[in-house]
Amino acid sequence: DRFTPMIEASPVLRGKIRPARTRDSGNATLYKRFPGGQITFTGAQSPAPLKMRPIRRGYFDEINEYPADVGGQGDPVAIAMRRMTAFESDSLAFLSSTPTDKSRGRIEAWY
Repeated sequence: DRFTPMIEASPVLRGKIRPARTRDSGNATLYKRFPGGQITFTGAQSPAPLKMRPIRRGYFDEINEYPADVGGQGDPVAIAMRRMTAFESDSLAFLSSTPTDKSRGRIEAWY
C-alpha cells in the first residue's frame, strides 16, 4: 500500500525498478529487484517465506503483533535472524513496533 506508490512518485526510484508490466521485470507485488539488490516483503504467519533465502538486511515491523510460534517452528523473528548468519558481521536487523504491555511486549525484550 505504501511502497509501490513511493516508487511511482519518485523519478529516481522509478529509474531503478522496472515497471511491473512484464513477467520477468523483477517487480512483483512482494518482490522488487534493483541494481545492487532486491527487497522481499513477507509476513510472519508462515515459516516458509522466512526461511527461503539468506537475508543480509532485515526490517521487522510491528513485532509485538507477530505470533509466538509459526508452524511449530518457533519465533518468526528468530527464524529470520538465523537466515542472517550467512552474512556474519555484514548483516543488520531493524526491529520496530508500537509499544504495548511491557510484561508481554516483544519489542521491550529486544530493547
